[in-house]
Amino acid sequence: MARWLPNYQGELVLAYTGALGKINHVPLLVKLALEAKRRSLPICFLICGEGSMSDFLQDAVQQHHLDHVRVHPMLSTAQVREVLAVSHLALVPFVDLQVMEHASPNKLFDALAAGKPVATTLGGWLAQELESQQAGFTFASADDFFIVCPGLAQLDTMAPVPWLWPKSTMPKTSCWLG
Repeated sequence: MARWLPNYQGELVLAYTGALGKINHVPLLVKLALEAKRRSLPICFLICGEGSMSDFLQDAVQQHHLDHVRVHPMLSTAQVREVLAVSHLALVPFVDLQVMEHASPNKLFDALAAGKPVATTLGGWLAQELESQQAGFTFASADDFFIVCPGLAQLDTMAPVPWLWPKSTMPKTSCWLG
């Protein structure tokens, strides 16, 4: 493990790596962290990036005492690989814009290359591909995330976790509501 990363033993690590702009739906990352805190889940959010929403994120983490959220500035490609290596799931949220259904964000492909499942708000071809390959799922809100991934609360984070759900319970259809 990289020396600059803390030991996340016993925690499920959800990673976001990339720009923190308005299009990246940073408020949804905060809502996910708030919901995980409310549910007392052993989840650490590792959010790495910079952008116009950086101050919003830092303020929300402090205001809501989100001690389970670690924020790092933009990372090198090698550091992104290190973050993904300790992560169990990559988060790839975007605001609900129809044009984003044609997007192909690098952060999603970085996660897949690292062998990590992806949770995204994107619809379109990427949502279909993630689900058909059982490589992740789509969600539209923080509540939706915890509904689509019900095994999250029962996850044994001490053991290696190749997937967040057994294949038999993998969502067959998208919960994309856009």
